[in-house]
Amino acid sequence: MLSTWGNDSSGSVQFAYSQMQGTSMASPHVAGVFALMESLRDVTPSDIDSYLTNGELTVDIGATGRDDIYGYGLIDAAKAVTAAGGSPPPVVKASANNLKFTNTSSTVISLSIPSGVSGVTVSTSASGDVVWLSVDDNGDLDDSTYRISADATGLDVGVSYPGEITVDYVIDESSKAVKLSIPATLTLADPNAKPDAGKHYILLVNPEDISDVPYQISATASDGVYNFAFSGVEAGTYLLVAGTDLDNDGKICDSGEACAEYPVRNALETIVVNESKSGLSFATGFQSDISSAGAGGSQAHKEYRLLNK
Repeated sequence: MLSTWGNDSSGSVQFAYSQMQGTSMASPHVAGVFALMESLRDVTPSDIDSYLTNGELTVDIGATGRDDIYGYGLIDAAKAVTAAGGSPPPVVKASANNLKFTNTSSTVISLSIPSGVSGVTVSTSASGDVVWLSVDDNGDLDDSTYRISADATGLDVGVSYPGEITVDYVIDESSKAVKLSIPATLTLADPNAKPDAGKHYILLVNPEDISDVPYQISATASDGVYNFAFSGVEAGTYLLVAGTDLDNDGKICDSGEACAEYPVRNALETIVVNESKSGLSFATGFQSDISSAGAGGSQAHKEYRLLNK
């Protein structure tokens, strides 16, 4: 969690922000969710135990079911309120919690629009004098899918340009206007630089179950590029991902590790393998979960398990 922080090592407190984890971060969030449940009816400790084991309070992450790393999963306030007999307001969710572009390209985001919501509009904004971020309805006049495009024309290399996709909508029952923000960044690499984010593992992943990794190879940077090639891949549909395993836990894309997803991180598209393919290019960068709440919690943080080291 991004939290307030104070550093007094210099003799006076310097206030800042820092990413924190552990019980101190988790307990106030869980207590707040339980308070929402208690506002609806009397909830006993045994009720909580029952809801937890039945999966009514959390989104399962990590290994299926309870595990020693994530316990029963990520607390979900909407599920918890529903378990206590409440009705959370309808919420529009997006398929991506942030978008990172590295060149002129585009990707499609999908919106989950529940009943009880109207007036959905999607717009973009970006820093600087050049309008590099744009949106259209993907040519289908469908409120659930939009194409987000980045145009690097006229922009400087070696610079990161922040932007934002905004989804506005109205909750019909209360006429409340709601805004969903999805951060976007365009970072143009300097062609004269030779970055190296460390040894990367490149995986072909089953899109139906990201814990299923049929193929894995590794690569190191050469002149700022990770060249890779798979051989003997069976025909089928896959996701293409890559990243580092700095903590040596057998997983890539942990917070603080480099992570790449094809074609754009957090907006994966499947690859159909039925013949030899080439030219699959995508960008890596180090993970930060600071902005993940900006997309309404639509997508849990992903980690990809390695076949072996």
